[in-house]
Parts: sequence; structure tokens; C-alpha cells
Amino acid sequence: MKILISNDDGISAIGLRALTRFLREDHEIFVVAPDNERSGVSQSITYRRPIFAREFEVDSNLVGLGVNGFPADCVKLALSELCPFKPDLIISGINNGLNVGLNVGHSGTVAAALAGAATGYRSVAISLEANNKLENFKRAIELAWPICEKLIADGHAFGHVININVPLKALTHDHRWLVVPMNPNPMGTHFMHGNDPNGRPFYWQTNHPAPLPLAHLTDVEVVAEGNISVTPLTHDLTLHTELACFQQILYRDDPHAPRPREHNLR
Repeated sequence: MKILISNDDGISAIGLRALTRFLREDHEIFVVAPDNERSGVSQSITYRRPIFAREFEVDSNLVGLGVNGFPADCVKLALSELCPFKPDLIISGINNGLNVGLNVGHSGTVAAALAGAATGYRSVAISLEANNKLENFKRAIELAWPICEKLIADGHAFGHVININVPLKALTHDHRWLVVPMNPNPMGTHFMHGNDPNGRPFYWQTNHPAPLPLAHLTDVEVVAEGNISVTPLTHDLTLHTELACFQQILYRDDPHAPRPREHNLR
């Protein structure tokens, strides 16, 4: 299989190294990642300055390209200019930290995968609960890879992102894969505050409080219970279920309103 690899933790990240070591034995891989950490940048792109790509040693006998841009830049540039093959799969990660709940929207890891999905490629984002141990990242890809293989073998996931989150507990305990939606409730709205050495007040965003649970199971609860969450995502932010309702409200008194068939409704 031909696989394009990116991330948001940077081309020197431990999770990327573990991922490439696992895949390069049986697959043709190509690495394009930010030249420094770009966590939390979501789908930011570079368009007011040039982008440069230079070689970095990812691991022994493996060179990748580090880009002075964002994760989405990396995948877009790779697919357009840099990658020597058309990938069968794009993998972003392994991220050092979970990407669940509304953090999915902030994640550069997920954004890199979305950049590939937007052009029709199978794309996967893989995240592991925060830690700094290479063996944990190695184990995480061992657990996540069968999920990728199953979806690919079944012909699914073209133009979508499969967001996989692995809690540390799953590395050493019995666990399940659970396909669930993300939790959309607010999270991380609290800030710490203090004063810097010059007496200036500062505010430091935290990841608290956790989102409130919903009536149905979501990614947040799944990883909290020590299981692996699998969530299909799409780059299409349209709320399709509400299109017809909005049309009725806004077009009700407009004799020149477009007819429903002109909207390609789903």
C-alpha cells in the first residue's frame, strides 16, 4: 500500500517516528509534516507568504519533508506537488494527546486528514492519550492499524476521515473498538490566570471542564472507559437536515425563490 503520512506535532515527533517504523516494513510511505509543532491550529492555511519544504531525518534511513506551514498545508502541498505517488491512504498522527469532543475542531491532526478527505482520499487521524514513551505509540498503532485495514478492505472511507482515539488504558487492558459520534457539548471553557514577572496579567486556557455526557455514547465517554473510539468525520459542515426548513422560512413570501431541485438537497 502507498501511504502519505503527516501530523501536527512536527516532523521530529515521537508519534510520527513510531508510525513510520510500523508501516515502512510492508508499505511504501512518504512523510510531509510541519517543520515544528503546529498543534491546535485546526484547518489554518498559509497564503500570505511562501511555503518551503526541506529534508529532515525522520528515522534511520528515512528522510521526510518538513514544511514551514500548517498541517493542512502539508497534505495539500504533498498531494499537489511533493508526493511521488498517488496514496492509497493518508494517515495523520500519531498525535500526542487525544482529539475528542470539540477538540476535534481545533485539532491540526484531524485537519491534515480532512485536507486529504476533501480531495477524495481515504484519510485517518490517529491520536493517543498524552505521554512521551515510544513503546506506547508503537502499541497504539498496533491497535489502530486493524481498524484501518478493515475499513479499507470493505471499500469504505473514501472522502471521509476516520478519527481514532486510543486511551493509555487500552494499551495494557482489555478493550473494545466503539464507533461513536463526537461529543459536541462545550469543553475547556475555563482559564487559569496570574501575573507574569513584570506584573502583567495573563490567562492560560485549560482543558476543563470536560463536556457534559449525552443520552447516547460519545467519543469522550468511550476513551474515559478505556476503549478505543472510532468516529467518521466529513469536511462538509452543512447541516443538511435543516436545509428544507430554512428554505421554507426564507422563501415563503418570495415569488422568485429557487425551487428545491436547484439546491441538490440530500
